[in-house]
Amino acid sequence: MTNIAPTQSNDNAQLTKPADWAIHMVTASLKFNSANTRMSTYPTPDAARLDILNTLNWFEAHDEYAWPDFTARGFDFNQAMRFRRALVNDVFAGLQKAGTVRITSETGGLATPNSERGRDVRGRVGDGSSMAERKRQCKRLDDSDTEVDSDEGETSIWNDKGFLAEVMIELVGRTQLDLEDLSKSERVAETLADLVQDSIVESAL
Repeated sequence: MTNIAPTQSNDNAQLTKPADWAIHMVTASLKFNSANTRMSTYPTPDAARLDILNTLNWFEAHDEYAWPDFTARGFDFNQAMRFRRALVNDVFAGLQKAGTVRITSETGGLATPNSERGRDVRGRVGDGSSMAERKRQCKRLDDSDTEVDSDEGETSIWNDKGFLAEVMIELVGRTQLDLEDLSKSERVAETLADLVQDSIVESAL
C-alpha cells in the first residue's frame, strides 16, 4: 500500500493509512489494555476515545509507548494529528468489538468510566499478570459482534484491515510475548507473525 503524497495541503483531504497501520493498532491496543485487567465502561464513545488518547499519552510521557512518527514520512503536523486521531478511533472500535470497552447505552446501565483510569494509570500497570491472562479476563461479551453484515459479504476479508488487526490483537493476547521487548528488526509484520505463531504452538505442546 502506498501513502498519499504528503504535499497535500487540504485538511479535509482523505489520507491513506500506511501499510503498517494494523501493527500500530495492535501495539496501541495492547498498551492501552495493559493499564487495566478489567472491562472498561464509558458513558459515550467520545469518553472512551479520550481515555484511550490520555492513557497512550501517559505511557509516552513515561517512555513506555511512542506514537507512530508520521511526520518522519513527510506528513505535516495537521496530517500527523489526523492519523493519530484515526488510530485512536480504530483502537476504540477494535476494543469495543473485542468486548474490553463498553458504552453504557449498550449495557443499559448508568455507570461512569472507571474512576481509576486517567487519574493514576501507574497504579494499574506492572501487576505481574501476563498479557495472555489479561486478555482471557476480557472475554467477548457478545459473539454477534463478529458476525458480518449481509451488505459486507462481498468485501474480501484481506481488505478489512481493522478486522485483521483485531484478530492479531487476540492472537498476541494468547501468547506470552512482550511487544515492548521487541527489537526494531523484529517490528515487521512477517517477523511478528512468526513470533506469535511459535509462541502459540509452544503453549499448545
